[in-house]
Amino acid sequence: MNLTEAKPEVGHIIGSYEKNVSLCICTDDGEININDNQRMAAASVIKLPILLEGFRQSNVNLLNLETKIEVTDQDRVGGSGVLKSFRGVEQLSVRNLMALMITVSDNTASNLLIDLIGMKNIQSFVNSVGCSNSFLRRHFMDTQAMKAGIENETTARDMVGCLKLIAEKNSIFTELNREEMLSMLSGQQFHKLINQPVGPNIELYNKTGDLPGIDHDVAILKHKERLVYIAMLTKGWKDRETGLKIIKRIGQLMMRYIKEAAADENTC
Repeated sequence: MNLTEAKPEVGHIIGSYEKNVSLCICTDDGEININDNQRMAAASVIKLPILLEGFRQSNVNLLNLETKIEVTDQDRVGGSGVLKSFRGVEQLSVRNLMALMITVSDNTASNLLIDLIGMKNIQSFVNSVGCSNSFLRRHFMDTQAMKAGIENETTARDMVGCLKLIAEKNSIFTELNREEMLSMLSGQQFHKLINQPVGPNIELYNKTGDLPGIDHDVAILKHKERLVYIAMLTKGWKDRETGLKIIKRIGQLMMRYIKEAAADENTC
């Protein structure tokens, strides 16, 4: 399967739900985009820019990833994560907070990192790398802000931009930085597009997000030097299962694409 063949299949899968979807698929062969610059409530995929700015600060000696951060009962919030249930955990390193934020989408860890790294700094970072449709405006589980209509936002296009900074060589992050961030993403416990294990010689790195009526997954698929970026943001689902099935079918299609591309390379 090539990308030209994949495009109509993507359209068929999404069908009449195009208004519910912001999709950006980026490959060596080109792109498939549907509403890729449409802003949506970001849910937990906005945790990627937090991770990126944290590593950027560590590179310029503004942040030590081994610094221990106090975790108090007042810091603990609900939603996803494990720190809300832990008692007696008084300190964690910045690095471990980052790992919890990504692998189990821990909201308590994420909020501590927002305070440490700085919400304005995170916003300045996303602006500086061209992700100008992404906005970090509130902490996670901030019910008062949510009631006031204050929401974090992003687009599929911006999420692919963040993924590329993690997967590809650039002037901001060292190879060790990128390897560590990829390791965190590979340990992700939640999957919507594609389930682990993905098969021989194919690697998956992803981050999900969800809120009522909203389901997102942004992912990197890698086979040797071939990279496929998929950012699928969805909203407005009255029946969540419908949305999850559509997301999964897109993931299955792109797995087929990369496997067949890999097979073609092996026969050359």
